[in-house]
Amino acid sequence: MTSSAPERRYTFREYLELEARSELRHEFFDGAVYAMSGGSPDHSRLAANVITLATQLTGKACQAFTSDPLVRVLATGLATHPDVSVVCGSLERDPEDRNPVTNPVLIVEVLSPSTERYDREEKIAAR
Repeated sequence: MTSSAPERRYTFREYLELEARSELRHEFFDGAVYAMSGGSPDHSRLAANVITLATQLTGKACQAFTSDPLVRVLATGLATHPDVSVVCGSLERDPEDRNPVTNPVLIVEVLSPSTERYDREEKIAAR
């Protein structure tokens, strides 16, 4: 990820249309669309281990998700596919589109050298 501004700015609706047509996953923030890199086997194993732990939330009406569902922070507009997300209670959906989830209680990003600074600084600030 890079913090340099892309030339074209997108609306959230345009981002959703791009995401629906693409074989790649993208992240959306502040009008910018960023292609997300694929994970390594180690990355995937760590995310799977976290999902396994998250499913142990006994006594809670919680659901753990892989990176498939889009998570959107309505206050900042960030739309991303975190490695793991957990929602307790009913799923709340984005008012602009039915698919993005807006109420995770836990988001996990497995850090990689290429995205660590972005994940730790810019993305966490957009929560």
